[in-house]
Amino acid sequence: MSTPSHVTIREVALRDGLQIESPIPLSAKLDMLAAIAATGVREVEATAFVSPSKVPALADAPELAAALTDYPDIEFSALVASPNGVHRAITAGFRSVEYVVSAADGHSRANVGRSSAEAARSCARSALLPTPSGRSAEGAASSAATSAAMFSLPAAPSRIQPQSELNPASEA
Repeated sequence: MSTPSHVTIREVALRDGLQIESPIPLSAKLDMLAAIAATGVREVEATAFVSPSKVPALADAPELAAALTDYPDIEFSALVASPNGVHRAITAGFRSVEYVVSAADGHSRANVGRSSAEAARSCARSALLPTPSGRSAEGAASSAATSAAMFSLPAAPSRIQPQSELNPASEA
């Protein structure tokens, strides 16, 4: 087994660490961002463009985005859950977005209000949106054991669909 020559770490505390907490002031998030930046990390998932009523802790995503220009050496990204989230993230200045699809239907319904298959199709549609050049999008399938245990049994391997079955271009 060989050792990789490079490892990239994406810090997610500003989004993942705060999303289920009570909202904290933007100034506290900016203090946290300064501490994260001081570690030397070069990729940060800063926030999520999701429903403010469902995730009030991240309702200030556009305001947080405005402060990210103070850190030109860090590549910032935002989590999105819909084409509208992609639009809001791009409007706020993000050039990189992540879209996570849960492999467990129960978790997907609790998290984004749709089945895993519906969320995967929405992710594919989001990736096809016209955007400024230089934008990157990343999709990931989540099968976290804790999420699956909380909401439903783990997804059976037979439920995992080939990418070609999720192509939104084939939908009419």
